Amino acid sequence: MASGFVIRILFGALLAGTDVSVWLYLVIVTGSFYVSLGKRRNELEREHEDTREVLRHYPFSFLDKNMYMCAALVNVFYAMWAVENVKAVMIWTAPFFLIVLMRYSLDIEGDSDGDPVEVVLHDKILIVMACIYAVIVFIFLYLY
Repeated sequence: MASGFVIRILFGALLAGTDVSVWLYLVIVTGSFYVSLGKRRNELEREHEDTREVLRHYPFSFLDKNMYMCAALVNVFYAMWAVENVKAVMIWTAPFFLIVLMRYSLDIEGDSDGDPVEVVLHDKILIVMACIYAVIVFIFLYLY
């Protein structure tokens, strides 16, 4: 899963003719692991008869701990990307990024199967928060 997102970033950078920060790669990789571990964790938690065989090899505690380790790392890497950015004001987006990720975590912990698309589409507050974050990033990058 993580490799697919990295390939999209590489392809987008190639088309745009720009370089991509190492920190952004790390944000994408750890964020992908976070989302996929959360999905696996919730699949295992809800253990249906049709649960995939591979899930039997993962203890719940392994998935849970590594999911939150990835959440912590994605926040650190995002902050490093924001610090490295040409626009110093980007560091002020880090708290908004953290809040959006915390809301997503709250949804994952709730009554969810962990599917990222379903989690986002079923939480109007998360959608609004993500839109506010996107507007702030746009303002800081292009208007500030």
